[in-house]
Amino acid sequence: MVLSNFDFWGSDEELTLLDKAMKKAVDKTEGVDLLGRYAPEALKWHWTYFYKTESLTTWENFLKNLEYKRDKKLIPHETTVFYV
Repeated sequence: MVLSNFDFWGSDEELTLLDKAMKKAVDKTEGVDLLGRYAPEALKWHWTYFYKTESLTTWENFLKNLEYKRDKKLIPHETTVFYV
């Protein structure tokens, strides 16, 4: 399980583009499933993506397939938590 927490200061359209980029990378990577994007209740983060992944190596392959360049004005803070 991987949780990717992030703040997002862009528009709804820009967030939709991010969602599409995540889904596209998941589709290209065997062993990674996107379980959804959620607004956490008790954390400071705006959003959290939940992923199911087979291993750290599989997650690294997902990151290589991700075609999204982070704009630090839109996503100033991000943290990834990997659970085994």
